[in-house]
Amino acid sequence: MKRDVDPNAIKIGSKEALEYVSWLVNPNRLFDVALTTYNFDLVTLVATQTQKDPKEYVPYLRELKEYASEAYMKFRVHLDLKNYSKALKKLSRSEDDSHFEEALQLIRKQRLFKVALDFYAD
Repeated sequence: MKRDVDPNAIKIGSKEALEYVSWLVNPNRLFDVALTTYNFDLVTLVATQTQKDPKEYVPYLRELKEYASEAYMKFRVHLDLKNYSKALKKLSRSEDDSHFEEALQLIRKQRLFKVALDFYAD
C-alpha cells in the first residue's frame, strides 16, 4: 500500500531535525559534515540554522561552485577540511591531469606516499 508523502512536510521535518541536531553538535563540525555531502543547498541550510555569518560561507560556496571539475571541487572541500587522504583520493579520480603537480605537492607535504601508491597504482 503506497502512502502519499507531502514534500513540504518533509522539508519542515528536516528543518526541525536540523534544529535539534544543531543543539547537540558543534555548529562548525555540523557545517563541515554538510560540506562533505557536496549539496550546497544543505550546506546553506546548515549555515543558516547554525547562525554562521554569510560573509564567511557564501564566498567560499561561490568559489567551490566555480570549479570546472567536480572532482577538483571535492578535492578542495577535503583539502580545506584537512582530510588529506580523501582530498588526494578525489584528485586522483579526476580525469583532468592539469592538477597532477598539485597532487604531488600534497603527497610530499603531508607524506602521503603509501596512500598515493594505492590511488595512482594504475
